[in-house]
Amino acid sequence: MDYLISVIIPVFNADKKSFLSVLNCVRNQQREDFPIEKIIVFDGNPSFEIHRIIADFSDFCFITIEHSGVSVARNEGIKRATGKYLVFVDADDELPEHALSNLFTYAERYSCDVVQGAYDAVLSSSVEHHCYREEDKVFSHDSLKQFQRDVLCPDRGLGLAWGKLFRRTFILDNGIFFDIEMAVSEDTAFALDACSRAQVIGYIPNVVYRYIRNDSSTVSAYRPDYENRILDSIRHMREHVEQVPNSAMYEKIFSSYILFHLLLVQLHYLFNPSAPWSGKQRRELYEETLDRETFRVALQNSNYKDFSFAKRISLYALRFHAYQCSRFISFVRRLQISR
Repeated sequence: MDYLISVIIPVFNADKKSFLSVLNCVRNQQREDFPIEKIIVFDGNPSFEIHRIIADFSDFCFITIEHSGVSVARNEGIKRATGKYLVFVDADDELPEHALSNLFTYAERYSCDVVQGAYDAVLSSSVEHHCYREEDKVFSHDSLKQFQRDVLCPDRGLGLAWGKLFRRTFILDNGIFFDIEMAVSEDTAFALDACSRAQVIGYIPNVVYRYIRNDSSTVSAYRPDYENRILDSIRHMREHVEQVPNSAMYEKIFSSYILFHLLLVQLHYLFNPSAPWSGKQRRELYEETLDRETFRVALQNSNYKDFSFAKRISLYALRFHAYQCSRFISFVRRLQISR
């Protein structure tokens, strides 16, 4: 069968409810005249419960690899895929109705290498809508540069692997795969590598992805090595930027990319309520982090114009080492996420 789209879903320690949900929402995207290749890559052996579910989804391709991380799993999916286009979905997220057909139709109409859609971030009791622009647009020739630059722009919502459709031959011909050395922000590196080499990029304002954010998510959990993982990924991202076409245009925006990750460090590391630190230790770590050259230089050299008003306040607090202000901002943001 000639598949129009290959949907690649990496799975690691998925719970039964989320796993069933993503399988069903992907299956519901296909029609008789719209065949979809559905590839599940287990990053490590699935549980007995998950094995029982698989029996009812014989139209899916299930692959198991040795536990190696999400990038290795996605790369395995790319290698196995046969569809004209590739779409990535995480195991605890959802695709709205007609998401894939909307992306596919636009790609076919305008011969796009990449198509991006809007997405919703679903919190505990609220939804954050992320839309790059209100109307659809084809980016090519001179207009391409703005989109390509915005992939690294923090509040544009473009530096993601999901919410996009990629022409498979374009990905393979350019040797674009996920960086297995990156523990954080591997999505952004992939999106940068792809969009910086694309000749035609499409954007549609339709919601094509639902990112399900929950308190048990790995992005919310405390990790003692979180800051080091962030710093390591920043170094890797700099290498990616240096290797892409027109790399010079990313020089200024790269400071904003660093500052976005500093905000993540503030929220998920420095002021994570699960961290085992005393108040004095937390304050000392706060000062140590802000004194790191990577963050200090970015705070000094950026005018923060690429950020929302709320994030600008956070960054000014960090720039002037306003500890209590940073602490309060992180507290409020956690309340917003958990609501």
